[in-house]
Amino acid sequence: MTSEEFLKEFRLHLKDGLIGGDTHLNTKEAIEKLPFSIVNQRIAPNVSTIWEIFYHMIFWQKLLIMLLLDDDTSFKENIELKSFPENDCDEKTFNTHIKQFLAGLETVAKLVDTIDFSQPTPSWSNVQKYKIMQILLQHNSYHLGQLILIQKSLLSE
Repeated sequence: MTSEEFLKEFRLHLKDGLIGGDTHLNTKEAIEKLPFSIVNQRIAPNVSTIWEIFYHMIFWQKLLIMLLLDDDTSFKENIELKSFPENDCDEKTFNTHIKQFLAGLETVAKLVDTIDFSQPTPSWSNVQKYKIMQILLQHNSYHLGQLILIQKSLLSE
């Protein structure tokens, strides 16, 4: 396999990962099926709600996209913000955030075709862009699993 063929296949696998390929769970469908009626409920004290985790996912997805786009100024300004919400959300806010999250996935899918993964990101210890993409995929996947587990726990009560 040539390096060009490898890069083409690598980009396809990244796009597949964004939508939940190889995990047997479609990211878009899983997010859209989260019932609002449970997003602010806790399964136990000191366990985050679906809303808190989802807000956190969006916060970090936005920051990682900024890094992929070389928007270092925005990254530096935003990194000090809180990555978890201070309050519960209403249904309109939750639906708006679903749209933001999915739009972020679409943005990343487009970037996958054009980004030079070997380039460093100066504002984040010169981490190469492939590592930022890996962090984004792992972060979303990990927290999506939490959302589904919390949803199943709450709906089985």
